[in-house]
Amino acid sequence: MDIFDGLTKEITRLMRKTGKSGMYINIDESEVLEPLYEARIEHVSNDRIHAPQDKIIELVEPKSLAGWTDLSVSLYGIDSSTRTITSPFFFIGIGFGVGVDYRRGDRIECPSITSLISKSPIVCRECKWIILIPFSEEAGNICDNPCIMARNPAGTPYDTSYNRYAALDELRLVIENYILSSILGKQNYLGSRVILLDGPIYMVPKLVTMYAYLKPPSRGRIDDYIASWKTIVKHRIDLLKHKDSDTLVYGIVKRLDNSYILSRIDPARLTHGARINDQAYLILFTQKVFKNAIAKPFIIGPIKIDPPKELGEIPPKIIYYVGLPRHKYTANTGVAPYGFYRVEFLAEELRNILKKYDKPYIPSLMDSLISGTVIPLSILIADKIAKDVSRGIANYFIRLLEDNGVPLTYDSMRSIEGYFVE
Repeated sequence: MDIFDGLTKEITRLMRKTGKSGMYINIDESEVLEPLYEARIEHVSNDRIHAPQDKIIELVEPKSLAGWTDLSVSLYGIDSSTRTITSPFFFIGIGFGVGVDYRRGDRIECPSITSLISKSPIVCRECKWIILIPFSEEAGNICDNPCIMARNPAGTPYDTSYNRYAALDELRLVIENYILSSILGKQNYLGSRVILLDGPIYMVPKLVTMYAYLKPPSRGRIDDYIASWKTIVKHRIDLLKHKDSDTLVYGIVKRLDNSYILSRIDPARLTHGARINDQAYLILFTQKVFKNAIAKPFIIGPIKIDPPKELGEIPPKIIYYVGLPRHKYTANTGVAPYGFYRVEFLAEELRNILKKYDKPYIPSLMDSLISGTVIPLSILIADKIAKDVSRGIANYFIRLLEDNGVPLTYDSMRSIEGYFVE
């Protein structure tokens, strides 16, 4: 793999040059290593949540699903994964993303595996998938490599003070937008297409509204993170607004413990004003409705989410919560085990969706039920591929760096040891 050979040589030269010059940057590791929890928590104010119908809970009879399946539709799942490699001299983030239609065997990758192993010169022409932050002012031209994302999407250079968790989030979203753009740009398809994104169709993180009214310099680096997020979301919305009407795009949210939407409208009258996360709310709902009863799939929605006023250019979205029993028999608690996810789409897309489906959530629900999985199978396949390939790329690179005498941290070495133990 020429790309890794070249990067290893550059990193080795950087390490030796840094070691001789003794030029290191003094940074506060707590600021760059701590996760930005505000970035992962979706913030929705009470006046932004609307339930357009009085009754938004629906129990689904499995027999009623007959005839909903349309295997002629191209069904893509999109996901990405990142791995990190750290040394006393640098931080590296390796990203890999994939969009896969398992029904037809079509697959879009970033970076292309074929290009990597065939030493193709176009491997980095359109898709950047590496972040490299040297811990020295002696960086040279290493970040000019076309595979490396040296700046955040808003144009701010990555440096030693940039939060690395934020940088990895940005890398994943940039890769996923590239995959989405590539699928939407494909012209040689028949019939309709459905694309399931792993994650929200878009998200307004807590930090965006938390710091919106603070004046510089009190916001500090937060301005850079917010500008980057806005750039990524604008690109995502532009892609969705300019796609053809035969292609439907949904977001599939698996982690519901970071959102607090259901308890604010309390459709099942469970919390009486208490604020709990959506995962907890759905668990309480199953315990109330299906206690010592046959478990059934259920849907909660539609719920309309308006963006914050200061982000008025972003369109509202519609969300549904899906609850699926892992089997219909009760456990020791008297309730069958359930899995949950949220499906969401732009509100302006509803008209196109209803032209093809009686219920907006049908594509993701059927991809869950037909395969016997709780999460849509397209998402599970994309998730598995992304994690396996990103791990393989990172471990190959770690071995190459190690063979060339580049010192790595304990965590990086443990990651490759764990790979061979599994």
